[in-house]
Amino acid sequence: MSYTEWNIKKQSESSIRALSSAVGCGQTAAYLLLNRKISDPDAARRFLNPDSERLHAPFLMPDMKAAANRIIKAVNDGEKICIYGDYDVDGITSVSVLYLYLKHFTDNVTYFIPDRFSHGYGVNEDAVNEIAKDGCKLIVTVDTGITALGEVKAAVRLGIDFVVTDHHECQNELPPATAVVNPKRTDSTYPFKSLAGVGVVYKLITALDSLLGVDLKDENIDLVAIGTIADIMSLTDENRKIVFTGLEKMAKSPNMGLKKLIDLCSNGQINSASVGFTIAPRINAAGRMASAHSAVMLFISSSESEAEEIAKYLCDLNSERQRIEASIYEQAIDIIETHDLDRRCSVLVLWKEGWHNGVIGIVASKLKEKYHKPVVLFSVEERAKGSARSLESFNIFDAFDSMKDTLIRYGGHKYAAGVLVENYRLYELRDRLCARFDGMADKMHAPYIDVECVITEKQLNIKTVSEISRLQPFGKDNDVPLFCIRGAKIAFAAPTVNNRHLRLKLDINGKSVTCFYFGVSENEFDYREGDIVDIVCEMCENEYKNTKSVQLIVRDMRLPRRQLEANKNRRIFCDRSNDIIPSMLPSRDDIGKVYKYISHSVSLGKTNFNLDNIKSIICKKNAVNMNYEQIYFSVKILLELEIVSGFIDDETLIVTDVPCGLKVSLYDSKLLMSAYEKAGVEFGN
Repeated sequence: MSYTEWNIKKQSESSIRALSSAVGCGQTAAYLLLNRKISDPDAARRFLNPDSERLHAPFLMPDMKAAANRIIKAVNDGEKICIYGDYDVDGITSVSVLYLYLKHFTDNVTYFIPDRFSHGYGVNEDAVNEIAKDGCKLIVTVDTGITALGEVKAAVRLGIDFVVTDHHECQNELPPATAVVNPKRTDSTYPFKSLAGVGVVYKLITALDSLLGVDLKDENIDLVAIGTIADIMSLTDENRKIVFTGLEKMAKSPNMGLKKLIDLCSNGQINSASVGFTIAPRINAAGRMASAHSAVMLFISSSESEAEEIAKYLCDLNSERQRIEASIYEQAIDIIETHDLDRRCSVLVLWKEGWHNGVIGIVASKLKEKYHKPVVLFSVEERAKGSARSLESFNIFDAFDSMKDTLIRYGGHKYAAGVLVENYRLYELRDRLCARFDGMADKMHAPYIDVECVITEKQLNIKTVSEISRLQPFGKDNDVPLFCIRGAKIAFAAPTVNNRHLRLKLDINGKSVTCFYFGVSENEFDYREGDIVDIVCEMCENEYKNTKSVQLIVRDMRLPRRQLEANKNRRIFCDRSNDIIPSMLPSRDDIGKVYKYISHSVSLGKTNFNLDNIKSIICKKNAVNMNYEQIYFSVKILLELEIVSGFIDDETLIVTDVPCGLKVSLYDSKLLMSAYEKAGVEFGN
């Protein structure tokens, strides 16, 4: 079932003991710290106690003082200030945090977030004209603006000053603004480059605090944390302290609108995972499906009833977003498989009229995970608006930058970017992206999972879970720790109520542990009760009737290494050896059972079959006891006679079609006849 490499890290026992003793933490925590390249005891203590982490001085960032002074001048002179943001979670929280801060000093502050559908991404000149008509003298961008050269020039001509705060990649020329605050500027010596847009805003209000002689920066630190988590920023350095402090505030006294949202969608747990998977999508739904204005109103409203109404509205929008997302995802997979794009294209570039521009980014992310390739999806109207998601080793922003002569507009990060292009350029864009990817193919790698270490049943206890929790908050560059457990026996397996997940009981060297395998249906589970497997899993705590126990979240599963090696050798033997014996040969009935399993699975949407697991699942489905060679020969014969269309790639059978009504004779199989001849018996006897 697994198609992924397991990168199991190793540390020396002496290093683990030394760090554990120096820091006063358990050996599991020490192991995890070393895996994160934290070996200095002082650095380890700071990591385990994020509240003690010191933040960098905001004035180390270029133009920070100029930005703060221009805002203070506007406040003192009674000038109208407009905060110009983006429509994602980072942009929404950025606008809200700066708006709430400035409202302490002036009523002459407003905000503008472009409409995804009418204005598009980034600073828009028409929007600047609207803001000018409203009498604003200062525009402060948050989470946007770094590429707005023409728009800033237009604002200057209208007598409007611009302060740009952003965290996206800079292009060669910076906007001619009063101040451009971005830690990624080439001339920046700021020690930490991975702030979210709302993180840059947090540094701006820290600078304002200093100049104004107040201490208000943490008033909305919960919103800063949400934007940082939602934008998948590195949870290291000062982001770690920001998120740690923000989660604490979220659990105790969150922003009123945020509290209403938490009450509706959270199960009571407040951590980076619950923010990323439950809270952030509902905030994002506003800008994706309608107007981001409603999400800002949620956070800045002083009316409890209004906040509650908006929170419900965002939950409804998110449900609609999920429905549309599922439809686009299915359509995209159909396009990929119908045109064999996974095999033909190194970068998946898809487009279609009517695809919702606010949802294609999420679908692109899911397709990237499914196919392990960079993905760009376009919603085609008068022009094609695209959203890209990429792999760690392929910088999609640089790729777009290399072909900017063909693009109308682009922006973003190395992993995620937006692009606008003329419709007739789509094929050219696809071909150039694929060529760029192919040109650096030696830098690509197979999908892999980072695994902290191998553990045994002795470590499956609440004490270990407690040690692991000391490394929270988890997120990018501090992933939830995953562990490998070898030789677990499947004692029980059953689908959950909606059949989208599995509940398992594993016997781990005599210790029974409950597990959940999310996103794997009963049809996709290629094992049966009694199988011995190795797993990669998260370890967490479950509490039931005031009793705490360890619960595992399975992330990957495969047969033990010796079994995998044995199966590989069996395949090689079947393909090459002349020493076939009769017990290895499939009968007509055996081949029929293998065909029936594959055909039924394909009808349910399954196209990839792991040949290491196929024996177990076929025997389970048919209540028979065929050996591995019989099943492997059956698969090869079905492919040879084109009863099943597809091919074998290493240990994976990939089925492209199962033709209906095809009538063939097994006697036409040269492979079958040859195998029987080598074994010295006749087929049918």
